Amino acid sequence: MLNNTIHDKTALIAINILEEKHKGFKFYYSNAGVGGIDLTGKRNDKIKLVAEIKTTTIERKNTIMGPQMKSIKKDLDRLVNEVVDFKYLVLISEKVEKSLKKRLDFENKYSTIKILTVISGL
Repeated sequence: MLNNTIHDKTALIAINILEEKHKGFKFYYSNAGVGGIDLTGKRNDKIKLVAEIKTTTIERKNTIMGPQMKSIKKDLDRLVNEVVDFKYLVLISEKVEKSLKKRLDFENKYSTIKILTVISGL
């Protein structure tokens, strides 16, 4: 239950940030626990933006553990295959962002995906 609440709150923060970046978009969020794309942005009734929300945290050894990494890669691969103008991976901390960029080839394999970190300093 707590993880779903964190996911939902992260989505609300992401929507606030994305509304500023993408004026004129209407955003839709599928609640935590629902499979598929978490967040879509529409303009003129066409989906132009998709986002996956990951509330992964790093607790041990300053790295993302195997099951978490597998889940993130699955979401990234899904995002890569989406045919839209904007793709985002929404994270809750800069620490997670740094770990992902260190371990995955973002510059090549995931170059079409922007990372949106909603809380700075974590």
